[in-house]
Amino acid sequence: MVLLLRVDVDNAYTPIGNTSIVRKMKLILNYLNENYWAPHIEFLGYNEAFLRLINDMHERGIRASIFFKYITLPNKRTIDFLHDEGFDVGMHILSAKNYDEFLKEKKYIEKKIKRRIYGFSKHGDGLKKLSRKHAWRYEPEKYIKWGIRSGLKYFSGNKHDIITDVVLFNDFCFLPKVFYIEPYMRRIKATVEEAIDYVNSGYVVVALVHPRNYVLRDDVKRDFEKLISKADKILTLKEYVEHKLGRRNLFTSVKQGSIIERWMRNTG
Repeated sequence: MVLLLRVDVDNAYTPIGNTSIVRKMKLILNYLNENYWAPHIEFLGYNEAFLRLINDMHERGIRASIFFKYITLPNKRTIDFLHDEGFDVGMHILSAKNYDEFLKEKKYIEKKIKRRIYGFSKHGDGLKKLSRKHAWRYEPEKYIKWGIRSGLKYFSGNKHDIITDVVLFNDFCFLPKVFYIEPYMRRIKATVEEAIDYVNSGYVVVALVHPRNYVLRDDVKRDFEKLISKADKILTLKEYVEHKLGRRNLFTSVKQGSIIERWMRNTG
């Protein structure tokens, strides 16, 4: 059926360069950016890995949903390029522990990119705290309620699996499962070939890649190439959700509160 391509921009600086000094400098800048503050300057390597990945995707005519932390946002020129080329830009929530903090991140991102966002993902899957700013717990039922309340349209979750469910809460779509393109990050026994088979057999697969890993690791780039070269159709999450929300008869329409509560009971 369709492959939904998701990119989470976790790291602003990636340790790539011709010398060890340059690589170490970028590691330091990334640590500072994640935990305190660092300048967002392209000639220092800001978003270098992300720009490489996007360039490769653009050359192949592939679009994806790109989720930025508020501390990894690109400049307006890049945002305009992504918009013009049909990419979907969303929020990768980082430090939000409650709705007010969630809304603060959303408003900050929309103000910076001067555009409305429609979807979001979450940094981390609840196993550990990854930085000083990181709200490490993974609590999807909260994020669904926050997304609905703030006017967003979809949330891409972090539960490891190949095939995702598609859950509709009236006009809000939740895709709880994700397939990591990075083989060493998968917590399921599955190959990219299996993911391709499911996609081409009519199932919905959300495939996730991180720019840093794509640039640094040959195995990630190799599995990425396999996936995009053999999938019948690749869409952004926004394109898919717009299509599904336009066909409401495919879902059981109930009140938001009751369907969220039912989903929570069924999933534990």
